[in-house]
Amino acid sequence: MKTLKFTSNPVPKILAGEKTSTRRLFDDKHLTKGDILVLLEKDKTGPFAKAKITKIAEKNISELVDEEKGSHGSQTLEEMCRHYEHLYNKAVTPETAVKVIYFELC
Repeated sequence: MKTLKFTSNPVPKILAGEKTSTRRLFDDKHLTKGDILVLLEKDKTGPFAKAKITKIAEKNISELVDEEKGSHGSQTLEEMCRHYEHLYNKAVTPETAVKVIYFELC
């Protein structure tokens, strides 16, 4: 089964149904609509939930609209690129592809 890992900050919002999307770059899991995911919290053992992907939008970071940016909505394009470079330890530009993954808990 495919997994998605989150830092501890969004976990309560996910469990409360307040956070229903996430962004991922360099998708090596080939996430697609309908996939069932095991949601993991970084540095913890065991899953905290399961979810089903309900929709995926693929575009460049520069093409994201506000509702697709989630908690990054207040960041400039340059700040978002630096944030993702830090997370992925890879070069990120405004033309880097991003998947906006919408999900619902199972």
